[in-house]
Formats: sequence, C-alpha cells, structure tokens
Amino acid sequence: GGAAMTKKLSILVPIYNVAPYLRQCLDSLLAQGLEVGSYEVILIDDGSTDKSGEIARAYAEREPHFIYHHKENGGLSSARNAALALASGEYLLHVDSDDWLEEGVLPGLLADAEARRLDLCLLDWADRYPDGTTRPNIDFSALGERIVTGRELIHRHRCYATSWSFIMHRSVVERGQLTFIPIQPGEDVAFFISAMPHCRRIGYYSGVQLPARATRGDHAGTQGLQGAGCGLPAAQLD
Repeated sequence: GGAAMTKKLSILVPIYNVAPYLRQCLDSLLAQGLEVGSYEVILIDDGSTDKSGEIARAYAEREPHFIYHHKENGGLSSARNAALALASGEYLLHVDSDDWLEEGVLPGLLADAEARRLDLCLLDWADRYPDGTTRPNIDFSALGERIVTGRELIHRHRCYATSWSFIMHRSVVERGQLTFIPIQPGEDVAFFISAMPHCRRIGYYSGVQLPARATRGDHAGTQGLQGAGCGLPAAQLD
C-alpha cells in the first residue's frame, strides 16, 4: 500500500536493430544484484526493423521493472530523450543496447554516489573487442577522491564523458532542462557539457570499468570518440 517507493536508479536503454546483442545487455542488467523494487529499466525501441522489439517486449512482459516503449524511428537522441521522459529514478544511467555491464557493479556505484551526495559519478570504460581483449578508453582516475563542480571538471581537469560513463542525479536534468540534441556522433558529449553548469558535486568511482563494444550497432554513433576522460596528468591536478 501507500505511495510507490521512489526508484533509486533508472537504466535507460535506446534500442535500434541490436538483436544479436540485446539479450546479453538485458541479462547483464538483471545480474546486477539490485533489489527489484529499487530500479527500473526503460527500453526504447526506436522503430527497430529486426527482432530487437520482440526481444525487448518479452523481457518487459517477464520483468515488471522493465518498461517497453515503441516509437517511430527518430534516431539516437530522440530515443534517449524518450527514455529520459519516462524515467522516475533518483539516478539515471544510460546503457547502450549493444553493450553490457559486468556482474554486480551497480550496487557499489549507487551506494557511493548516494553516500557522497553526487550530482554526477564518473566511471572508467574500456573498448572490448570480439576476441575478448579490452583496451582502456576513458579514464577519470586523475580525479582521485576529489569532489569537483562541473565548471572545475571542464576548465581545470579538461574532462568530458560519453553518455554511458556516468550516472547522473535526475535533479541535474531538471535544473538544466537537459535534452539530447540531434547530432551524430557526439550527442552524448553535448549533453554532458550542457549538464556541467548544473553539477555542484562530481566524483569518480574507481570500483568499475564498463565494457563497450569496439564494433558497434547501427544506433551507436559514438565509436570515434577517442580520448574522452581527463586530459591532464594527475600531477597537474593539485
């Protein structure tokens, strides 16, 4: 009874013609060890023409905390915006539907963001190749334990991030009335930078490195972004 508990986390998954990868992605979300009532997964089928929609719908039918939404094809930014509009969680995580998370990484990440009252919590990620090898791509470790503002992050630490390398508190989206603008590639970097003036507390969580496929599906237009992360050596940050 009573009001529904506010979800701690909304995981936003834009989907477009990723049938070979989608089950691995969604299964990895189920394997996080998050309490079922504490999170939701928003599946936005952006007019897929393969079996992606069927797969996503099947998960939503089986898992009450998975929400399936079909829309006309409008591109990655419109899919991300549709997911944002439906999300009710305190924190937001974007997961691209051809990627997956290592088992059990989200509880620690969420606990850290909550304990430090972070507006934005940055994560490292690595490119993962079909033969199983990985190569670090984004590294925020130069921040260490510091908590910085958005302006400090950009101007002093020269950092930026792609959409799947952070969790963001929903208040940032509300304060900044943030949306993804329709540019490809780079919609996620534009979103990240537009969020910066609205972030008062940004931290780095070292407990996880997210894998991202180096060879990506149709929707994922961000594979060319090398060198995101922090652009200065750690010694220069003090």
